[in-house]
Amino acid sequence: MPPRHIAAWQPSTEHTPLAPSSPTASLALLIGTGLLACVAIFTAAHLNPVALWAVPSATEAASLVHPHLQAVRELRGPNRYTLSQPGYLPAHPVPDIGDKTDTWSAQGSADRSSPHAARTLSPLLWVLGPALAAAVALWKRRHRDHGGDWAMFATSSNQLDRRSTVQMIPNIKLTYFDIEGAAEKVRLALVLSGTPFEDDRLSFQDWGARKPETPYGQLPVMTVDGEEMAQSPAMLRWVGRTCGDGSLYPTDPQAQFEVEAMLALSDDLARAWAPCLYLSFSPWKYGHAEDISPEAKGEMIKSLRQKFLAEEIPRFMGYFERQLEKTGAFFAGDKVTIADLQILPQLRYWHTNYVEHIPLNCLAGYPNSMAWMDRMYAIPAIHEWYESKESDTATP
Repeated sequence: MPPRHIAAWQPSTEHTPLAPSSPTASLALLIGTGLLACVAIFTAAHLNPVALWAVPSATEAASLVHPHLQAVRELRGPNRYTLSQPGYLPAHPVPDIGDKTDTWSAQGSADRSSPHAARTLSPLLWVLGPALAAAVALWKRRHRDHGGDWAMFATSSNQLDRRSTVQMIPNIKLTYFDIEGAAEKVRLALVLSGTPFEDDRLSFQDWGARKPETPYGQLPVMTVDGEEMAQSPAMLRWVGRTCGDGSLYPTDPQAQFEVEAMLALSDDLARAWAPCLYLSFSPWKYGHAEDISPEAKGEMIKSLRQKFLAEEIPRFMGYFERQLEKTGAFFAGDKVTIADLQILPQLRYWHTNYVEHIPLNCLAGYPNSMAWMDRMYAIPAIHEWYESKESDTATP
């Protein structure tokens, strides 16, 4: 089945710059900024040349406004400088800063009151010069980094760029045996995220022929748009992060740590139960002869499961109880995550199925966990899922 496409309008987290929308307006703004700097420098030059050179940053800022505006100093005799730029600024003989008695240039203002005005303007230029230089340098950097999109201008958090996006829904097939097992947590993640998938259930009789075709000789296998994925923990995280709104596997580091801690605790519980389950299938993996008699194997399985019931279930359920007491809702906080979806099938295995030597009421003494299971079953998608599927009726 080809991927389906859903077109939707979604608000973007990017803001629309309040900037000139046309090249002409942008150029006009740049020229206006340059003219403002030129007027300030020109005024300072006529009021008091000493004040202009007391604020060299103003001329440096002016040179940044336009690449053709170069403010240069030229030595014109002892203790004499000229600010010259043909076509932009008039040339004025400028006395040395330390020369307090030098006369005013004939080309400048002859008004003896100008030094008072220059003293008034000088502090302003001390502020204007560096500020203008910093503003232009910021514009140049942002203009370079963002391809001239005028990103230096103020943006409004109230203006959201609403753009049309196409959300691709992948074509997913999840292949496993006709039991809950290792695939159930992935199924629940797909169901709860609202992601359609093909629930491909393989019979044990057909497994021998399919085994060589799987990536690692085991199930489940998830096929996404023709690409195979293996290892159910990796599948669970992929679905939690990729499907739906991504809330099943949060990106916040602390929230993700809480999820991972609960997943690891669940894995510890699975490892504690593993010998009780797999000894019946592969006794040689636990140091027993492959041809062990059924009676001897049965006694070992009974002993292991009774020990698990007496020691491991109280230990791990105590951990779960304290965690749910702390969160008050779900295992990693106030929302369902992939940690809940992994633990639910794990506890269902003992609570709803007949497992030899493990009574169905083995979890009845853990009220927080029982209340949590009720909350999980009350979620409409999960309730509908289990209503439509037959639970395992016999488990080894």
